[in-house]
Amino acid sequence: MWGTSRDPREADFSGWRRWGSWKINVVSMHPDRYDMVYDVVSRVRPDEVYNFAAQSSVGVSFNEPHETILGITLGTLNLLEAIREIDKDIRYFNPGSSESFGDPGEVPIDEGRIHKPTNPYGVAKASASETVSLYRQTYGLFACTGILFNHESPLRSPDFVTKNRIRRIRIAAGSRESSLL
Repeated sequence: MWGTSRDPREADFSGWRRWGSWKINVVSMHPDRYDMVYDVVSRVRPDEVYNFAAQSSVGVSFNEPHETILGITLGTLNLLEAIREIDKDIRYFNPGSSESFGDPGEVPIDEGRIHKPTNPYGVAKASASETVSLYRQTYGLFACTGILFNHESPLRSPDFVTKNRIRRIRIAAGSRESSLL
């Protein structure tokens, strides 16, 4: 198994070991730099690529809109372009977001709903989703977007809303913990 990090010396994939004793080879890659993406994909020759490289906080996207949009949209484009040029049999998964749809009004919603994002993160996710669709239709790649709604993971950092609130509730109830899970 391979993973990428902008700075592999600082990468922490230890949380993944909860699900097994996987050996993760970590290489340096900036998703917004096509030369690095191309180099890694051509060296590793993966069967599948799961793109979880960008920041994932709506709140942060307002403070860092440039990095949010650049990391998600250009990172997606660079990965798809490298796959198209190196090996069209590589399967690509793009994590989409319900934030692409903004406030949907009525529920349930499905992938046919028009994108109407209300924050920079949603704009970037909508753009990435459309780019995936374009590469699937135009180049015949196995490229898909999974539209993710609110979800939690023990791997999420403590600054995400749910973990932050749980920690505050525990502390208010008398817990001496300073971090989550």
